[in-house]
Amino acid sequence: MAYFLRSVNIFISMREVIKRLLRESLDNLGYRAGDLNIKAEPKSNMAHSNRHTGHFGTGFYFFGNRNSAEDYAKKTGDRDVNVIDVSGYNLAKGTNKLHDMLKGVNDSYFSNDDRSLQFNIERLLKDYGKLKPRRSEFGHIRKSSDYNNLSGDEMSRYDDEMDYNLRVDSENNKMIDKVIELMHANNDDSPSTVLMKYMGFDGVDSRSTKLDNATYGSVLYDIY
Repeated sequence: MAYFLRSVNIFISMREVIKRLLRESLDNLGYRAGDLNIKAEPKSNMAHSNRHTGHFGTGFYFFGNRNSAEDYAKKTGDRDVNVIDVSGYNLAKGTNKLHDMLKGVNDSYFSNDDRSLQFNIERLLKDYGKLKPRRSEFGHIRKSSDYNNLSGDEMSRYDDEMDYNLRVDSENNKMIDKVIELMHANNDDSPSTVLMKYMGFDGVDSRSTKLDNATYGSVLYDIY
């Protein structure tokens, strides 16, 4: 009897493990209305119009559920629906904020507004913690009289902070310049894609959000 109960418990445990693994596997699936060879939203598509969608990047867009993908496939020429396993990819969370920030990057790039492009890249890099932060102990120092009111030790720390911040600004500006250089060199990926890849992301995941639709969606930049 004890042996039988142990066997039953083992069976139940194994069944729960299998159910959990299946559930996790299903959670890592995406459904693409289209093939897995041709990427959507290439750089050329973003260059000649004030686009309001597609700024998550150049790649393979997908839905979080099969029904949405099948409905979209019928509306756009009865395409095949392909299942994508997205486990193992580093995907940024799809949000309106991220899409708006990436739109700012693309818009400033294609309008040749260098200053705005630098600002938008810096803003996104900073938001994702990719830029080295400046020190701000003495951020209140605005004029020489403020400096003269510091103690000798404070003046020394202030000077060190200024030197440190100059080095940080130089390093951060070099990073931004590198991203812009990569954007100019890439003829296929949109500028927003180049930036996201530079930050280490493989795409954007909008599943289980209000952006899981044909307007925004989720995207893998490359399928491995």
